[in-house]
Amino acid sequence: MKSEKEMLADQQYEDLDARGLPIEAGWVSYCSDRVSEKASAPQRDDMREAFFAGASYTIARLMAEVGMDNGQPTKAGLKLAKAINRELEAFTLLLMADDAASRDITVLEVAMFDGTKAEDLGLLLTWLNPNDPRPAREQFDENYQHGGGWRPFGEGQWTLGMDCLLTYPGDPPYKPIAGIKFRKEMVLFYRHSLVAIRQLDGTFEVARMD
Repeated sequence: MKSEKEMLADQQYEDLDARGLPIEAGWVSYCSDRVSEKASAPQRDDMREAFFAGASYTIARLMAEVGMDNGQPTKAGLKLAKAINRELEAFTLLLMADDAASRDITVLEVAMFDGTKAEDLGLLLTWLNPNDPRPAREQFDENYQHGGGWRPFGEGQWTLGMDCLLTYPGDPPYKPIAGIKFRKEMVLFYRHSLVAIRQLDGTFEVARMD
């Protein structure tokens, strides 16, 4: 159930958005979710300026480069839009990882991308219990015994970038379709039943769980 503060922020968001102020609405939502109540007025002003500066740069870049070709966005423009979207998705996952490292969680908080739905992940989400102190690797291993458990492969061949793109020699990059902050770990889900578990120090393992 949402708190009074959250409901007020939601109402402010809707009002500002209806008035044609989507960036201000976004700031209100971000402020409610991420900014400490102890932040001073000057600190909030600085953060708001940075928030709007980021929005200004992104929109200006899109307006300048998306362009139109016979009424359709250009290939270069679409490539830029996809790159921005991928970068923002990765930023969301990193924020989730920071949260996971700084506080205890009692429910799974999942970020879904590209229209992914919970059912697209099958039983995977049921195999992680935030109330179980064991790491994700051990929980997956126990709950996936019918498929051989957690069996990492491709050690030293996979790369996992800060944008959460997973790459393997000879394969196109794999983009995450979902991510879970799991205490001090980040669990990332990809197409073809690939799952990666990344630690705070950047080390990771990849397994196929189909």
